[in-house]
Amino acid sequence: RLVRSGVLRVGAKILTQGLELMPKDGEPASPLADEALDSWLALRRNQVRPVPWDAKLGARPGSAVAFPLRSIEADGGAVKKVLLFVERVYPSTWMEYDRPDGKKVHRSELAETRAARAWEQARAAALERLADTLARERATQGIDDGAAEARARAELGRRGLFERRTRRAARFRVSGVRSTQKGIGLERSTGSALLTVYDLDEDAAARLATSEGATFEVTDVVARLEKKEGGLELIASRRSRWRRVTPSVLARANLEPKPTPRRLATVRDLADDDVSDDDVEHRDGVSVRRVRFGE
Repeated sequence: RLVRSGVLRVGAKILTQGLELMPKDGEPASPLADEALDSWLALRRNQVRPVPWDAKLGARPGSAVAFPLRSIEADGGAVKKVLLFVERVYPSTWMEYDRPDGKKVHRSELAETRAARAWEQARAAALERLADTLARERATQGIDDGAAEARARAELGRRGLFERRTRRAARFRVSGVRSTQKGIGLERSTGSALLTVYDLDEDAAARLATSEGATFEVTDVVARLEKKEGGLELIASRRSRWRRVTPSVLARANLEPKPTPRRLATVRDLADDDVSDDDVEHRDGVSVRRVRFGE
């Protein structure tokens, strides 16, 4: 896209960060190995920016440059660093994966607590039944401990009771920052995205739960298309690093957030919007509209 628009052209200087050395045959290779000669450098949209013609070539000292959120593309790959202002903090959820049925199940904190308790009870009951069965087979068939353990593992795995895999996910509605200098970015949109953070521990989840209204410098996130709304979604993981940016630091850099203003809306206001047939129920001859809250 940058090439077609003329931003990237022969002789232009670009800033790159977070690039990947891609192997020709799909197998990673050491940079000093002979196979590395057939590798190629992947330049993705979110990792490349044009720079002024007089910019100095070579490695840039210091940390990575934070790219504006408004310039991040959903299909542009990973983002090395970005400045994000937290507008909304949504309740944490849990995702259960690697289930016997192959499905991924998302649950709230309360539902996850109940599901974990039910799984532990079912596992304990299954282990008790297996212990009785294997004890009888040891006495009658003479099976050894290794065979009994392998059978128990297989039976628990078949029932989905050998191991339960879950991930905590925290979600935020975020926007970017804009320049406060006259004539530079005052009228521009700062951009917005849904930020999903996986694998949080209890302390990190508690800290981020109170982060509404704060600005963060976040590294190593992945951009993708949000499945539900079709907008931009950023994915952060354990590899990502967070640094809180105070308002005074933003002011010295001539930057400021521009959050989406909140307004009080009644149920009637929400129901006056366009409503699809799926949102209308018919009860005893009366049409009832379902109003869904949240973004």
